[in-house]
Amino acid sequence: MRDAATEGPRETRRATADAVEDTAQARYDVEIAEIDGRYDVAKAECAQIENRDERRACDDRAEAERDAAKEAAERRKEAAEARADRID
Repeated sequence: MRDAATEGPRETRRATADAVEDTAQARYDVEIAEIDGRYDVAKAECAQIENRDERRACDDRAEAERDAAKEAAERRKEAAEARADRID
């Protein structure tokens, strides 16, 4: 049976880990929204290019930048979740 001396710190660690995970998720959600917004702007700028090949290259760059940014955001989220697991 757990005693009161260990239960308090355990609950505190769990609450801290939960807060770290919640913060990581919120940060990730904001990052994804920002990434998608930048992508939409880039696509709109690309759409103004008259030359089809140049427009396609612009679209490809915008997609690659979006994908790389999303992967980086995912890695940051996973790292924060791993930190939360170590706290708990």
